[in-house]
Amino acid sequence: MEKKILIISNSDELYYYKPVIKVINEIYNHDVYVFDFNQYPRTATMSVSLSNSRKVCGSLKTTQWSKGQSRKGVMLEINDVFKVWPIRIGNTNISPELDPVSAFFAKKQAHYAIESLLALFECEVINPPRIARFVQHNKLYQLEIAKWAGLSIPDTLVSSNYSDVCEFAEKCGGSMLVKSIYTMPFLNEDTKEMFGIYSSIITKRELTSFSVKACPNIYQAYIEKKVELRISYANGKIMTCSIDSQLSEKTKIDWRNYDFGNVKHTTYKLPKDIQRTLVKYMTRIGLKYGQIDMILTPNDEYVFLEVNPSGQWGWIQGLTGLEIDHSIAKMLIE
Repeated sequence: MEKKILIISNSDELYYYKPVIKVINEIYNHDVYVFDFNQYPRTATMSVSLSNSRKVCGSLKTTQWSKGQSRKGVMLEINDVFKVWPIRIGNTNISPELDPVSAFFAKKQAHYAIESLLALFECEVINPPRIARFVQHNKLYQLEIAKWAGLSIPDTLVSSNYSDVCEFAEKCGGSMLVKSIYTMPFLNEDTKEMFGIYSSIITKRELTSFSVKACPNIYQAYIEKKVELRISYANGKIMTCSIDSQLSEKTKIDWRNYDFGNVKHTTYKLPKDIQRTLVKYMTRIGLKYGQIDMILTPNDEYVFLEVNPSGQWGWIQGLTGLEIDHSIAKMLIE
């Protein structure tokens, strides 16, 4: 029996999910349907109906991937879907003729329409948006559940209280890591390039009452690193990449300041007890898929940092040969 897999994403992220489509097409011989949020609601359409007399029904206009070939404009009945993977929804296709206020309203309507639809599927949704969004934007909750599961975490403070932050800095030896609570991109108006705010070291002397009170931040004790670990998790399957971030000044504090020419990426085998603890963690937090970041200290202690419910992995697979696409495809097809 054919298993119809639905991916809800956007065409800008095709590089992210196309390897998974290829595996499902070629190895499992099932079709994948992609609902492109970049084309919704004007080109990619969705209709769903509810009534007292019958169960929920509806359809999506999708791109069908079969045997490596794509066909646009294929209608997919939501009750025929075997499993759904909503990832990186992206921007909508709103009419350019709308004024800014109306466009904002229309975008919100489009986002919540899809979220409403995802709550109606009788099949499994990986990961349900209400869980994924809550986990992704709640770093304190992530750390608390990690501690509950038995993982080591950095000493952490979230605050906008100047005296509390100064006291925490003293406990950390005079310097600490600072990072944003909510990760979001910014646009450079001059170059039109997107950029992010990454983790950095700050000393107590650099703290000012104005900067601390401007907004709350995450402050953490800085953890010395032997290597950093990027762990791909798909329904209990764990694949780990070791990132030798200490080989480059650019990546010593945050490996996302990429320096592929100098930073080695190699496969890594996590101890069985750490793997079991991560399965316990992901089960408790409600995620079937995620990319987990950890540190291996010079004393060989494993320290949990965070999990990204829609984290990317393509460059990891390219540099290490880890078959992450196969593990995700298996999760979607079983």
